[in-house]
Amino acid sequence: MKRTLRAAALPILACLLPAQDAAPAPRTAPAAVRVAVIGGGPFATPDAAMRLQQAVVDVDALDADFAIALPPCDDGGSGAWHAALARLRTPWAPPPGAKAPLRAEVVAESPHGRAMAGAGHWFVALADTAIADDPAALAWLQATLTLAKGRGVAGVVLAFPRVRWAGADAAAFAPWHAAIAASGVVRAVLAGGAAGARRDEARDGVAYYALPSLGDTPPLDAPAAGFGVGTSLFTVRGAQVRATTVALGAARDLDRVSPAVSEGALAVAAGLAVELDRALAAGGGDAVGLDGRVDATVVLRFRNPAGLPIDVEATPIADGGWTFAPDHEHLVVPPQGVATTRFTVRKAASPGEPFALPLLRARADLRTPAGPLGLPPIDFFLPLPPPAALGRERAAAAGALALDGEGAALRASGAQTALDGPGLTLEAWARPDDVSGRRTIASKGRGREVALAVDDGAVVGEVAVRDGIARARTATGSLARGRWTHVAVVHDGATLRVYLDGRLAAATPAIGARSADDGPFLVGAALAADGALRDGFAGLLDDVRLCRVARYAADFAPAANHEPDADTVLLLPCDADFGPWTTDRSGHGAHPRRLGTAHCTRTSR
Repeated sequence: MKRTLRAAALPILACLLPAQDAAPAPRTAPAAVRVAVIGGGPFATPDAAMRLQQAVVDVDALDADFAIALPPCDDGGSGAWHAALARLRTPWAPPPGAKAPLRAEVVAESPHGRAMAGAGHWFVALADTAIADDPAALAWLQATLTLAKGRGVAGVVLAFPRVRWAGADAAAFAPWHAAIAASGVVRAVLAGGAAGARRDEARDGVAYYALPSLGDTPPLDAPAAGFGVGTSLFTVRGAQVRATTVALGAARDLDRVSPAVSEGALAVAAGLAVELDRALAAGGGDAVGLDGRVDATVVLRFRNPAGLPIDVEATPIADGGWTFAPDHEHLVVPPQGVATTRFTVRKAASPGEPFALPLLRARADLRTPAGPLGLPPIDFFLPLPPPAALGRERAAAAGALALDGEGAALRASGAQTALDGPGLTLEAWARPDDVSGRRTIASKGRGREVALAVDDGAVVGEVAVRDGIARARTATGSLARGRWTHVAVVHDGATLRVYLDGRLAAATPAIGARSADDGPFLVGAALAADGALRDGFAGLLDDVRLCRVARYAADFAPAANHEPDADTVLLLPCDADFGPWTTDRSGHGAHPRRLGTAHCTRTSR
């Protein structure tokens, strides 16, 4: 009964060297040949397709004399295989029927395989139909090897798909090994599709190597034991063969890396942004409800900070009851430009459960002159609007905002907190855990349009006016650790004043209109020049209020809880959070996003 090995088959490569009785090699034949091997599929998943693209880049960077690319083990991912290998610059040997350019002279071809000449060697790729117990394929291979020897070819590299030489398949492979050994020119046989890379026992002077499939994930993370993802490089010098595995992405061709490429990759990794353009509620309700229900179509803006275009695959992560349509989108974002896409987002109501935004995974390829450059995926929280009813009612229990001084903060957009009035007031209740150094209670703008901070136990108020930054500072030690104090900074166009518990504690001239900018409003931090957060506040804050008027011209009794009015720009009771937002009760819906560990905790003053 004829045996078929397709179920457990592994592609095999054989490196064949000149026999002692072979005709003299041509003078043009190289002293050594280097063959790069790209493992087989399947390549149907996005991760496997990306590994294949990276392997093509690696093989070109290794500057091998020839490449052999093992085809997918089934139809899954064959399109990705053809598309990726079409960009391979290194001469390579596709099997018969592969839709890929030939970059070598074809010297023999049949339905069983194809032989091509290059770099003084022959490279033979057998067809998928050439299984180990196919006598016609074996006869064609024997004839091809005899022809190569007769022409004095320096060596032959053989790609043998879907065959295994060990275990239950050893008997079926025995005739093939006998032919290889009898030829007298074979020194190494390489097999793809194994779980890990290893050298098997030598037979009749022929070394057998197993190679892992590029399309499969290794069963464990142990590269030293052969379990890893990469390309293989075989160097043949006379009767010696050296085998090296190069981890995927480890080989780099510096001729492909220009300043625009490296700077562009860094810019995308650090600054790719996803923003909510608009949200369209479905079914007549709100896009997001206070009960956690979501039913909306969202239009997302992707901002590319690089000087090169990027291809982005955006995939919302559908878990925790979230559903999306479509399940992913592709878009091209121009250099330093914007592109939009949309998703329908749904989630059932879950009253009483914490609300959290779903994740959106963005895979970006930088479009370079040498081809696409894959970058690591970046996870974002999919931007959704806060519930329209958020902040209309005061929370049932009192609380305060807890900040750790290490990146915890609240951030509201500059557009929502624009100060367009003749004066300003920024005030809050503060209980610091640390008063050393500078620690920002709240700040507005990139250029410190207004700031309220602790500086070695003193309270500092700052405002940007025409002549620079005006600064009023209280006495050192006026703000103590672990004690609640009401702090306020007021600017009326002529004077900058700082109040502690309603009493004037510092004042300085600050004549002229403020220098406004569109920077964000931050609670618990300030904005550095590079956009990072700095000067974090450690402790508790409560009832943070920003107003467009100078509320206090003399000593006053601070309110335990502020109430919104027409001049209130932002009012944060700090009693409760909803999802990523802390509630704004100003009526303007400027609910700031929580950053780091910032959260409202149950407590009272």
